[in-house]
Amino acid sequence: MAIHLPDNVAQSFYGATSAYKALDNLYRGLDPNNNTLIYVPLGDLIPDEWAAAKTNGTSAAVSVASGLLTMTTGTDDDGYAGQGFGLFWKGDLGYTSEIITAPGSAITTIKFEIGMTDSTADAGAVNVKATPSATADDFVVLVYDTDDNTQLDVINQTDGSGVSAAAENVATVTASTMLRAQFRALTDNVGVFVNGSQVVSGGCQGGDLVTPWVFAQARAGAASRTLDTRFVFCVGPYSATRLP
Repeated sequence: MAIHLPDNVAQSFYGATSAYKALDNLYRGLDPNNNTLIYVPLGDLIPDEWAAAKTNGTSAAVSVASGLLTMTTGTDDDGYAGQGFGLFWKGDLGYTSEIITAPGSAITTIKFEIGMTDSTADAGAVNVKATPSATADDFVVLVYDTDDNTQLDVINQTDGSGVSAAAENVATVTASTMLRAQFRALTDNVGVFVNGSQVVSGGCQGGDLVTPWVFAQARAGAASRTLDTRFVFCVGPYSATRLP
C-alpha cells in the first residue's frame, strides 16, 4: 500500500529525530480527533463522500481519469464546473489544506479558483475579480480570470463584510503546469502559500465551516477549458472537545 503525503507531513518525517517521533507525526495527521482528507484521484469515479459537483452549461462536467480530477467548463459562455468536498473545517479550530492543480493546455478565456470556501454549490466563490465581488460569504481563494487580466490573485471575504484582493500577481500561471496552493488557518486569519512560499495572510470567518474547493469557468463561447487537480489534503480538529 502506498500513501501519498502532503509536503508538510512528509517534511515532518524528514525532520524527525527518531522512528518514534516519525510515527508520532504520522499519528497527528491521522488522529481520529481530526477531520482528515487525503485525496489522490484514482479510478474513474469521484468517491461518494464528496459533495455533488456544481456544473452549468453544455458539456460542463467534473470527472476523474488518468490520476486527475478534471473540471471541464463546457462550450457555453460562462459555463462552469466546480467541486468541493464538504463543510468540515473551521479556522477557530485551525486547519491546514493543500491543493495541487493545473490549468489545461489553453489558459486564454478561462477563470479558475483554488482555495477554501463556505459552500459546495456556488457558481464560483468570486463573482467578479477586477472589482472584487463574491457569491460566497466566507472564503479565501486564488483566482485567475482573463476577463480581468492574466494575474493570479488572492481574494477573500470575512462574514460577508466586504470582498478584498488580499494580494495580486502572486504567481505565474502557465498552461499544463501544476501549482501547489496551501491554506493554513487560525481563527479569522488564513496564511496562503503558493509553491512553498507564503504570499499573504487573508481573512475568513473562523467560526464558519469551509471546504477545499476547485472551480473553472469558460470566458468565451465554444472554447471549453479545463482545470486538473492531482491532490487535495485538508486536516483540522473534529471539535474543540477531544475524544476519550
